[in-house]
Amino acid sequence: MNSTQKPVWDHFFILHALKTGLAGVLSLFVAQALRLQYPEWAPFTVMVLMMVHPHPGSIALKSLFRVIGTMVGASLAVWLVSDYLSSPILFLSVTFLIMWLASYKVGQLSSAMAPYAYFLTGVTLIIVESTAIDQPDNAWFVALSRAEETFVGIGAVLIISPLFGVRQPRLEFQRLALAAVDQLAQLANAELQNLKEGTGFSSQVLEGQTAVLRKLLTLDSLLLAERRESLYFNADIANLQQVRNSLRNLFQNVSELTRLTLDWRVLNEPVQKQLQAGQDLLNHGFANVGGASAEDPSILAADFQRLDDEINHWVRVGELQELPADQLAAYLRCWKAFRRMQNELVSLYDLPKQLQCSEQNTALASHPAKPKQKIDRRLVMVGIKGGLATVVSLFLVRWLHPPGATFMPVAAWLAVIFTSYQIPSGRPGHIRAFRNLLLMALYGIVAVAGLLVLTPFLSNYWFMNLTLFCVLFAHGYFASKTTGLAFWMLGTIFLVSILVGLDTQKPVPFADLVGSCLGVITGFAVGVTVARLLWPRLPQNELKVATGRFCDAAKLLLADNPAVPMSTVTSALSALPLDIARSTAVLGVNGFLRQEQVKWTRLIPVLMCVSAQLQRLTPIRSKLIDSQELALYLDSLHQDFRTWLDALGRRFRQPDSRQSLPSLQGPIDQLKQRLEDLRVSAPSHQSLNGSAPEILTDVHEYLVAAELMRMCGDITSSLRLAEYSGDYFL
Repeated sequence: MNSTQKPVWDHFFILHALKTGLAGVLSLFVAQALRLQYPEWAPFTVMVLMMVHPHPGSIALKSLFRVIGTMVGASLAVWLVSDYLSSPILFLSVTFLIMWLASYKVGQLSSAMAPYAYFLTGVTLIIVESTAIDQPDNAWFVALSRAEETFVGIGAVLIISPLFGVRQPRLEFQRLALAAVDQLAQLANAELQNLKEGTGFSSQVLEGQTAVLRKLLTLDSLLLAERRESLYFNADIANLQQVRNSLRNLFQNVSELTRLTLDWRVLNEPVQKQLQAGQDLLNHGFANVGGASAEDPSILAADFQRLDDEINHWVRVGELQELPADQLAAYLRCWKAFRRMQNELVSLYDLPKQLQCSEQNTALASHPAKPKQKIDRRLVMVGIKGGLATVVSLFLVRWLHPPGATFMPVAAWLAVIFTSYQIPSGRPGHIRAFRNLLLMALYGIVAVAGLLVLTPFLSNYWFMNLTLFCVLFAHGYFASKTTGLAFWMLGTIFLVSILVGLDTQKPVPFADLVGSCLGVITGFAVGVTVARLLWPRLPQNELKVATGRFCDAAKLLLADNPAVPMSTVTSALSALPLDIARSTAVLGVNGFLRQEQVKWTRLIPVLMCVSAQLQRLTPIRSKLIDSQELALYLDSLHQDFRTWLDALGRRFRQPDSRQSLPSLQGPIDQLKQRLEDLRVSAPSHQSLNGSAPEILTDVHEYLVAAELMRMCGDITSSLRLAEYSGDYFL
């Protein structure tokens, strides 16, 4: 397989940075040429439009919603300032309601582009209000200026972006998928090598699992972008989701190899050769995904089936009776993981060609119906925080007249938005929020000192544009390499606004620089304080919620309640481990939490394996329901598993509880004994289709589930949840 690793200076990032710099300089040139009143808003528009990774059509679509949002926000601001400024309670109440709605709708931006218009409505409203609040007679002029400079920024972006080509999400999806397969191949070989050498879990395996998880999370982000910009992604959603699901299942099965208790020295030579042959076929399957030297998958499938038939024959004639029961279980489990990996590799065969065919045949394929949206309690809380931060900052502007007043409200609201929605995007949420605020204040002091030195030179037109281009280029480059919306991006946007807003044709008072910086920092302080103290979003709390939901979904699956749609349960059970991985990725903000992060990283593949294994138990239970003795035994096992999952959920939800998890050793010993009995009597229980005795493999599936849950419990017991489960790490 060809290497798909990206170079450090990826040309996508360079091009994005170049487009950001040129568009910003062009927007400032046009704004100054037209003698617009507030030229700093044009580069502001450019930076916001280019802040996320642009895909084909996203800039045009964002620009359209930006126009709509700007017009609506400006109109509302003029109405409120002109008619209700003399009634402070009514003025602030209506502003609060509008900003609450805008903040709420921004939370839906991950699945649709339309909420971007609400974002611009909120931004424009508070910019116009904060600028016109001391000059209500000029409210219309301020609103029109805001609209004009927004259009200039949009025009600059639309002119510059096509000149350097556009990013292709399908190509990025393909590169990431192939890179994930390449790492999975290396991970599988490393795990099998550890089995042969008897070294068990290693740091190399942990690093490989972490790298694959990151790529799976990035693929999820691309699919979110596809759903948001479906008209421009030019792809079949179902096909891409199938690829993502196959990679997730492949990772689950590769991870199962790590959990094996297989002793290679106990296996006889034919069994060792058979496993080695299976590994060689899997390596061919991994190579087939890249398409560089693809072999006919039917040939590899036939070779694999021959090995499978050989194992079934060994079990039927009793050639594996000399293996201890636990080693037989581990061997069968290893081979079943091989078989499932082979099936997923067949579905991923020649992935580049699959995606090309999908692009040709399903350019505008129908998309699945979106689920009906309900009121989201978390978004309601963020809406309240956004409205409150806006009202508080406007109150300070109107009645205290602090320096840099025009920057305060928008800085406060954006601080709430940037910190409230970012855990799913790979940002740490409100953890260490006050520390980040302090760092931002220190950087602000450095920026003011730098501006103080540069201000005399900024009167030169070429030096001014060169400085602006360098700042925007650096911002675009590092922003494109950063997942989510980092707090430093917000600071850079306001730094550029302050820089462009300086009238350098005459001496700039130092007090103006300090005032602008103080206004931004004060706005950040208001927003961060409101966001951090009212219903904060912390990674540790997100982990508690997600793991609790995982345990609840697993219990529902084992209960097999006809009133509950199993498709919904299994879908949630498969998706929740990746939700846990997102929160885990941003947990390590200090040495202690980085140690906990390693434990969570080990736990996530186990949870994925538990999710897949529990889904295999329901068909077995339905198949054996006719045997009363087995049905009663399986019912008791399901009850034991549900009791254990209930205790695990309580442990995550109430980390200070000292209650230990119920032991699964009893059910595991019983299952091993049944497996031993079936192993000895296997030749007398041949199935009708000639495969290995079904009862033997079915009992083995329950044993695997019990052992996986025990592993999950062992890792969970090592977590020091009580030390970081609360509202800590300010």
